[in-house]
Amino acid sequence: MNDMLGFEGTQVPDVPGLPGFPEFGTPGRNKWIWNLAKGVQMRFENHNYFGPGAPACETEPHWQIRVNGKNIGKWMPGDPIP
Repeated sequence: MNDMLGFEGTQVPDVPGLPGFPEFGTPGRNKWIWNLAKGVQMRFENHNYFGPGAPACETEPHWQIRVNGKNIGKWMPGDPIP
């Protein structure tokens, strides 16, 4: 995506869990954020730290577009983005 957009996104690092509370960590999130225009972001992320039963659109790598902090959609890799 960096090559296609012509600039590098920001990688958000994993956050380790607290001692004795690993559930508060976010390991393996693999989040990248590109600020496209004022208030418009594109993200590539996954939340594989969510527990059993979480939907695949959260736990598998997915694209997300946000406008002024509000999610307007999520797409799995290979899905057409309108």
